[in-house]
Order: sequence, then C-alpha cells, then structure tokens
Amino acid sequence: MNNMVTKYPTYTYIIAIIIGISIMFVPDINPFPYILGLIYFFCGLLFGFLFPGKSWRWGLWLTGPFLFFMLFSIAFAGISKIFSDDVLIIIVPITSACLGSFLGAWLKLKRRPERGIRAGRNLPI
Repeated sequence: MNNMVTKYPTYTYIIAIIIGISIMFVPDINPFPYILGLIYFFCGLLFGFLFPGKSWRWGLWLTGPFLFFMLFSIAFAGISKIFSDDVLIIIVPITSACLGSFLGAWLKLKRRPERGIRAGRNLPI
C-alpha cells in the first residue's frame, strides 16, 4: 500500500486547522518568528509522527490558517512593502511545520518493526 494515498478521518484535518489557528495567537513572536517556527515545527512533528501518510503536507494544514490571514491582511492593506517586510514571518512557519511533519513521518516509518533488520530480514545466517 502506498503511504501517499492514505486517507485519514476528517477530524484530523479539523484538529490541524484548529491548532494552526490557536498557534497564531501565541504572544511575543517579535522581533523574529523563531519561537513561532519552533512551535510549528513541534506541532508538525507530532502530526507527522501520528499520521505519517501525509508526511510534509501536515505542515501545510497547520500553516494554512496563518497563510490565509497573512495574505488576507496584506491584500486589504494594499501595500506591497508589507509583504517584503513580512516575508520572513511567512516563510519560517511554513518551512518549519513542513520540515517537522516530514521528520515526524520519517521517524515513525523508520521505527516500524516490519521494516529492515528489526524484523529479522537481512541478518547473516
């Protein structure tokens, strides 16, 4: 079975969106969004580990609300300079959440007992 076509229940996506919305309200992300990036990284790591079939795409589900609100506020501000100033605030959460999700899925799939040497395969006889 291909892991990339694994379907998860709808509530997992709703939970990811709710967590993504709640992360946006974490105070004190100034002057740099590295704390926000770490929070997204660990949430992505958790989702990637629990549901490894979606891998890095859990990062997109987690940062989707953040991206929507950022792009929505930039669109209504009407100033393109805002986008150039806040590009780091947009890139750090996306990359950290996707990287955390990928790493969590990789760790989960790596530790499955039916794969590789742990299952008794490839052992010298």
